[in-house]
Amino acid sequence: QVMQEVYSVVTSKFKRTTSPEAAEKALLRMTEMHVVLLDPGLILAAAARCRKESANFWDALIVEAALKTAGDICIYTNSHVTIEEL
Repeated sequence: QVMQEVYSVVTSKFKRTTSPEAAEKALLRMTEMHVVLLDPGLILAAAARCRKESANFWDALIVEAALKTAGDICIYTNSHVTIEEL
């Protein structure tokens, strides 16, 4: 889901879009990252976060996946920041 969104957004939704070739290179780098597979528990956690925080379901799902894979990194304080340039 996230990789699909990245490609779609950077190649078509920005004022200054990224070339399809550069977007593909970014996707290739993303394949080296840890992948969190969807399971019922993750979906339920995202639904609960969506309800509690009035968040978009897909955004809540990304947050829950991030918490599952990197629970030791605080995503709210940005104590560990990685910036990828396309």
